Amino acid sequence: MFSEAFVQWRAGNTNALVKKIMRLAKVKGKPGKLVGKALVEKLKTPVKVVKKKAVTFSPKEQVTLKSWFNSAMTANDIRYGELARKNFDDVLKNFYPDFGSTKVRIPMLKSAIEDAKVFNKVLNKLPKHKGIVFRGGSYSDYKLLGELKPGMTWKQGASVSTSTSESVASDFLKHAAKNLKLDDLYMLEVKAKTGVNISKYAPEQFKNQLEVVMRGNTKYKVVSVTNFKKYGKTIKQIVLEEV
Repeated sequence: MFSEAFVQWRAGNTNALVKKIMRLAKVKGKPGKLVGKALVEKLKTPVKVVKKKAVTFSPKEQVTLKSWFNSAMTANDIRYGELARKNFDDVLKNFYPDFGSTKVRIPMLKSAIEDAKVFNKVLNKLPKHKGIVFRGGSYSDYKLLGELKPGMTWKQGASVSTSTSESVASDFLKHAAKNLKLDDLYMLEVKAKTGVNISKYAPEQFKNQLEVVMRGNTKYKVVSVTNFKKYGKTIKQIVLEEV
């Protein structure tokens, strides 16, 4: 890679270049002790490349991850399960009350809790995402969003879907406003630190959503709250920063 004469000549004048050579070649040691032939021999040593292990999921984890992408209802089951781990009785009151008696719904909610535990294992296997993410929707999802003011802190209860693309979030906002005819609309802009980018594992039809999951119990500081008009409605723009 470098001739012995070249290294000897440069090492005799300054250690700065030797340090740079060593850094580029990923060679460890003190420049003063690695000059001439010794350094050349070090540079000839192949650099070990550590390959990252591929992420693998158990069959149950694969099913749960698919459930998250499958529909709003199956994703909500996981969210209910996350919340029910701490407040089972309170969550049970709002857990599909039209599905039948409490006796019928208790095993359903317990199953959702198990799904939430598995989903958490899936997220633990994936790298954290740092950067700006967006979400468009209605307060019907998170009623407390309508009460947020700059300087406040907000703790998110269950995991929530966001996107690295503002245009994707805008499409969801448009759907809520024009197709679902919902009011109390919001657009979230979040400076994330511990989100989990799961878009790589999304079914083909959902890959363009560029989804990042913001995990349950994440805390945010409210940076700003403003309003803007779109689709004939007033939409609240909320900027959050993960703390």
